[in-house]
Amino acid sequence: MNENVDQSSQAGRPESDVRLADVFSCDRIQLNVEVKSKRRLIELFAKLFANSSEYVMNKDTVFRSLLERENLGSTCLGNGVMVPHSRLHGLTSPLGAVVQITTPLKVDAHDGIPVSLACGLLVPAECSDLHIRILARLAEGFSEHNLHQRLMDAENESELFEELVKFDEHKQR
Repeated sequence: MNENVDQSSQAGRPESDVRLADVFSCDRIQLNVEVKSKRRLIELFAKLFANSSEYVMNKDTVFRSLLERENLGSTCLGNGVMVPHSRLHGLTSPLGAVVQITTPLKVDAHDGIPVSLACGLLVPAECSDLHIRILARLAEGFSEHNLHQRLMDAENESELFEELVKFDEHKQR
């Protein structure tokens, strides 16, 4: 296990049973955030994950992991959405975070639309396709549904979390 991640009481769920309600948490959601660069956004995600109540993580390790993945290629989904993600040793279950950006951030999105919403994702290093399934579920929500707008319209962290959960519950029916 990576010495920078300490497992706590979270037992982890089978890969096939993961729901967005288990991945995201109100304490890892920030609204109306001003960031000036992609690097600053990734630093914010590292801080949100490092302060997570489920695990004790080294912020610099999380930052490097997210940045290394971003350097491989943009994690922008288009339509103003970005999903920085990475695998991390020591996790037993995925963790997600959401940042609602006040002034859209110009990044290297394939459609040229500045990013106004970012969903960060960390998954256990040994999970073969878990992150792909979660990313696909998010991508579907942002492309086929009005999830992006509902998350941008959220007035507080609980409301944003509930919109994610409602979308996911609808998809699992």
